[in-house]
Amino acid sequence: MTLTADHLRRLVVPSGPVAWRGAVYPLKRFTAENSFVNLWILPDGAAPRPLTAGDWRDRLPSTAAGAAFLLFVSDRSGADQVWRLDDPEGVPVRLTALPRGEIRAVALRSDGLAVVAFAAAAPALELPLAIEVLAAPTGDRLSANYAGFVGGETVEPPLAPTPLARVVGRARNREDGSGWFGGRSHLWVLDSGSGAMRRLTSGDRDFENPVWAGDRLLACASLPGLAGDVDVTRGEIVAIDLFSGAVAAVPAPSGRPVALAPSPDGRYLAIVATAPDDDEGAENAKVFLLDPDGGLRQLDPGLDRPAMDLVLDDLCAAFRPARPVWLGPDRLIGGFTDRGSLRLRELPLDGSPGRWLFDPPGVFSEPCALADGRVVGVGSTASTLPELAELRPEGVRRLTTHNDQVAGEADFRVPQTLALPNGATGWYLPARQASGPTPAILYVHGGPAVCYGERLFLEMHWWADRGYAVLWPNPRGGQGYGEAFAGSIHRPRVPEVVHPLRSVPQPRVPAWGTVDAEDLLAFTDLLASRPEVDPTRLCVAGGSYGGYMGLHLAGTSDRFAAAIFERGLYDWSSCTGSSDFGHAQHRLFGGRWPWEDPGLYLQQSPIRFVAGVRCPSLVVHAEGDLRVGPEQAHRLFAALLQQGVPTALLLFPDESHGLTRTGRLDRRIERFRQLGAWLDHWLRP
Repeated sequence: MTLTADHLRRLVVPSGPVAWRGAVYPLKRFTAENSFVNLWILPDGAAPRPLTAGDWRDRLPSTAAGAAFLLFVSDRSGADQVWRLDDPEGVPVRLTALPRGEIRAVALRSDGLAVVAFAAAAPALELPLAIEVLAAPTGDRLSANYAGFVGGETVEPPLAPTPLARVVGRARNREDGSGWFGGRSHLWVLDSGSGAMRRLTSGDRDFENPVWAGDRLLACASLPGLAGDVDVTRGEIVAIDLFSGAVAAVPAPSGRPVALAPSPDGRYLAIVATAPDDDEGAENAKVFLLDPDGGLRQLDPGLDRPAMDLVLDDLCAAFRPARPVWLGPDRLIGGFTDRGSLRLRELPLDGSPGRWLFDPPGVFSEPCALADGRVVGVGSTASTLPELAELRPEGVRRLTTHNDQVAGEADFRVPQTLALPNGATGWYLPARQASGPTPAILYVHGGPAVCYGERLFLEMHWWADRGYAVLWPNPRGGQGYGEAFAGSIHRPRVPEVVHPLRSVPQPRVPAWGTVDAEDLLAFTDLLASRPEVDPTRLCVAGGSYGGYMGLHLAGTSDRFAAAIFERGLYDWSSCTGSSDFGHAQHRLFGGRWPWEDPGLYLQQSPIRFVAGVRCPSLVVHAEGDLRVGPEQAHRLFAALLQQGVPTALLLFPDESHGLTRTGRLDRRIERFRQLGAWLDHWLRP
């Protein structure tokens, strides 16, 4: 049997567990127009079962060593609030009465004190005047205290679906998938008995990722004001006084700390940090150790792999730090993206070389140490759906079977791995049950600082089940193969001579469409050389950076009989300001804006190749895309029409840049139907 829309509707997706009465983990399920998340529990020695129920989004389970209860975040009251569960057989109790907004983290201490990272929704409690943002650009007008919900009924302020106006004072004011920002993310102390909350931090900066190191509260903080909006490659680690809210800097790497993991006794602090000035994501995120005796040092410094989860698929969320896990007071493990796998590695605290805990292929994400010492997380491969899994000496063993029925019916096949001489790899599926040479698709990933790999990619199996061979490769420029591999599509600008005897090197600028294009054409040769593939019926497809490279390849090569350009960045200049990162885009171009160096921006924009496109080309975009605005698709579509290329524009209302991973299921299924019909028309004999 092949993959069908019904299978997509029945899939469920587990995510990171926490240790409470065994393991508690969120489990996402889908309806046509929504997705919902409930908590499940895997008790020691028993079968998994639901812990919460209902059409809500129950997430961020949090507990602490010695805590008898579990905290979690849910929107079941109409907005994000913290809920408490005292017993697996009990009923959750709502603790908080926050205004509408997003709870980003909950950190519970063993004595029941908790800290909540909360960002108010936009608009705030009242609409400010535009002149007022000069004094308070974040519009933060939240109370200093909130009474707990447990102690009495409260009325939440209404949120108008469409405000009268938006008053914006921040440079970084919206984000794809989230929309317009409200206030900054700040920390609040929560009494987990009464639900009462008091404000701990304030000011024009964000405080996130709170953790307890013994009795000390630590958090990640952005740079303040405009500096933090423009430069997201730097930040601080701060210790926060629980009574006064005073903030003190903690020794930290020079880049941006993105995950903190204190040792069980609070002595050590493991830190995942990205590199300073690495706006393109070409350098590895690294793991550091803060030792009160030995200071700050990098762990396993010889490892040339990022401490991030960067393996793409269309079910799980990548682009996140791999938070280290302590297995005792002096034993630490961390996750690293490695040639399409996400693997765990033991990290000696003295900085000596580490060791891998299991061999590829496979992905083992969001690990957690249970009370009995076992390590559980979410495991998958390129042919198996995600399930809760346990790390064992012999490898990864599945603990749940949520998707077994769907997997058995869909009969997912194991992709073949293809490689280029330079080490770049790709995953390949021939068409299922083909009777002769078939059409084929070269699918280019987004990013570019991510990778395809050992997560099951539903779309690739969907294409193969419908008679298309499909190859999804990792060309140079992606992550997981070392910094030289990832940095090969970024080049330094010509040094600026400021003195006859010395020059000042300039920041890197993109060099997309160079060695990455060479690799993609080499993978095209591999695809076309397969005996089961018809080399005259090839399609190039991809989204985001994949759309960029699709236009580049279709406009500079005659290898392809059809193309699908999806949510692509086709003109860097018009993306400036219109994108959710457009206010800082000049950092990618050596600090120069398009009006200062238009030739530099045009040189890196594949729209300049549009006159070379001859193959039928479908242009796809989401109308709510804030990362790469739909104006990019409209411009490309108009250009293709004017030169007589068979084309159509496929738009999805409301959806964000992440439509293919997080969009409404009915729209994702419609996308499959539309893309399949397009290629069937142009590539079927």
